[in-house]
Amino acid sequence: MGRRKHLPDRGGLMMCHIAWCSLTWEAFATMFAGVLAFVAGIGAIVGAVKVGQRQVAILSDQAAIQGKQVEIASRALELEELKVRVDLFADRLEVYDATSAWLLFIISHARPPGHRLRGVVEAADEREISTNFRLQMDRARFLFRSSVHERLKHLSDLASQVRVNQVRVERAESEEIVSKAIDAEHEALLEIGNTDLVELFGEEMSLGDYGRTSRSPAVAPKSDEG
Repeated sequence: MGRRKHLPDRGGLMMCHIAWCSLTWEAFATMFAGVLAFVAGIGAIVGAVKVGQRQVAILSDQAAIQGKQVEIASRALELEELKVRVDLFADRLEVYDATSAWLLFIISHARPPGHRLRGVVEAADEREISTNFRLQMDRARFLFRSSVHERLKHLSDLASQVRVNQVRVERAESEEIVSKAIDAEHEALLEIGNTDLVELFGEEMSLGDYGRTSRSPAVAPKSDEG
């Protein structure tokens, strides 16, 4: 190692400096290696900080991607539920339309579609109306609450009563039988004609509630009382 030259004491302080010219090569190499090691350590620390920042950024991006995936999955579920609701409403509408056409025919012709009376020309589409109503009546048990199918079945039974009594009138077995048959026929036709489709199908045909299933009752509004 080189000797340190002492400088004059200034204010009680001893100052010295390294005599660089007297340094050996080994001493210089040791000192230079220490400097390099220090610089390398600083570089490693800076690199570690940058890597940590990058990892934090990557984790943040992954969290954002996962959030978007959850949002997309939630939206896909909503669209699937909407499709189910739309399909359900379309099926219910077929039942409604078939019932409406069937009732309109009876009210217009005073007889069930498909029932041929003496001297009456059969309409072109009445058998189709009758068949479609029976088909949709069976489907109603799966698409609506049970009371809807029961009501449709009751209307079908009334139409059968009309058919039977009209046949009795045609046969004219006796005046008493004819009179009773006509009364029974008119009573059944009157009940059929007074059918309110809105009341029959209820809120399940409401556009605002078309998503409800036949098993999900409406929620009554809360009262302000109490």
